[in-house]
Amino acid sequence: MAGIVHKGYSWLRRRWLLDVAAAHDFTIRVGIASGDLVTGTIGSADRQSFTVYGDAVNLAARLESQCKVLGVSVLADQQTRDAYGVASPLEPCGVEMIDGLAVQVPVFSLSAAP
Repeated sequence: MAGIVHKGYSWLRRRWLLDVAAAHDFTIRVGIASGDLVTGTIGSADRQSFTVYGDAVNLAARLESQCKVLGVSVLADQQTRDAYGVASPLEPCGVEMIDGLAVQVPVFSLSAAP
């Protein structure tokens, strides 16, 4: 998991995907949540599907939806921000009520600085 996490954080630092989207005049939204998950292929020999399950997966999907409400491209949860450390490009964006959760969640957006 550490390699995947590291690659995700490197992507945040470079903002490459956001820059490519802007160059082609379209917008994207990304939700990032850290935590445990389960991945796997399900189905028969004729038809298979790759899937990912877990609370972090659900939270990331909800954060992506919340990007539109807040007018930002990237939202991350507290655990992701904490894992990044003091040099994080993630800035506090308030505490939001996220659909499907009974509690408010601190959210962080990607700063404008490279």
